[in-house]
Amino acid sequence: MSQADELFTSATAGADAEQLAPSAADRTRTERRTFTWKTIVYGIIRPRRRSARRAEDHESFIVDIYKPWFMWVAVALLTLSALDAFLSLTMAQGGGIERNFLLAQLIDLSPHLFVAMKLLGTGLGIILLTLLANYQVFGFLRGRSLLYLFLIAYAGLDLVKLFHFLELTA
Repeated sequence: MSQADELFTSATAGADAEQLAPSAADRTRTERRTFTWKTIVYGIIRPRRRSARRAEDHESFIVDIYKPWFMWVAVALLTLSALDAFLSLTMAQGGGIERNFLLAQLIDLSPHLFVAMKLLGTGLGIILLTLLANYQVFGFLRGRSLLYLFLIAYAGLDLVKLFHFLELTA
């Protein structure tokens, strides 16, 4: 053992472990970890983080492993988005009007582009809200709450469109 190790061991031998660990106030605010695409790929292949490690991180943290119902909510949202795209295209061909100006332009430009952009936008939104599932959005809602609200809203929208579609075909 080197002389420096002996000095450190003798100086800390009687110290309590809590006294040696830095407190939350002692930690600097600079982030020492870097976030890259390699981080995302590694987190997908070998996920480890299921919850926050520190008490101060429990308000907002990103995890690697999510609850199983997030997958079901994501699949349901994408399915409802695909149903919405189908109903929108079918109703537009039957003389209906798409109320969203941007999506109406995409339908006129190319139905394939319309479906692709609609599903891509929904998918990116789902990924973002899943990543931010534990963060507070608007100061009082968590990202996961927004996922559930969007699921309910999309189901309601699709029901209304389905009723209009059935009226047009009857």
